Amino acid sequence: MLEIILLLATVSFLFIISGFFITLKQYKEIKNIKTILTTKKENEKTTSENSIPMQLDLSVLNNLLASGINKGTNSGNENSKSEKTK
Repeated sequence: MLEIILLLATVSFLFIISGFFITLKQYKEIKNIKTILTTKKENEKTTSENSIPMQLDLSVLNNLLASGINKGTNSGNENSKSEKTK
């Protein structure tokens, strides 16, 4: 009976220690992600201060979308033609 209690105590202690190390590892990763995000945010602030903000009208946005769609369909047609010639 004493052996079983000792075994259970050892296993639970190992679970507690492994949980602590997993939590510590996650804390370090979260800290790294926070530093990456803060540096990215600072870089965006410095670049946005130096650049001129550009506003797009709805017609300009529609033209950009239409040209992108046309380019996508043209490239699809070119791919199918090249496959047929093979």
